[in-house]
Amino acid sequence: MNVVSVYFPLWVTVTLGREDLYVSFSLAMSMIFLIVTGPVAGAHADRTGRKYQWLTGSILVCAGATVTIGWTGGLIGGITAFILANYSYQLSLIFYDAYLPEIS
Repeated sequence: MNVVSVYFPLWVTVTLGREDLYVSFSLAMSMIFLIVTGPVAGAHADRTGRKYQWLTGSILVCAGATVTIGWTGGLIGGITAFILANYSYQLSLIFYDAYLPEIS
């Protein structure tokens, strides 16, 4: 969550000297992708019983994409990596939340 709320906006606005519009665009794009694919992925995981694999995969993609943000060095690459990182983070919450009844 710190990447979304603190570090990425600072990286775009302070380090790269760009407008915060790029941050808003990145967040919006990742959430649009989630709105379109999240329900389908959740239904598929429920139908196949593979919530753990989806959770693990989305966490690994999120971690890899988050690391990649800093390696890109440029705005377009950073935005692309951030969109993927935020998308997979939000997607992982779908599968995490599905485990809550079993845990509690």
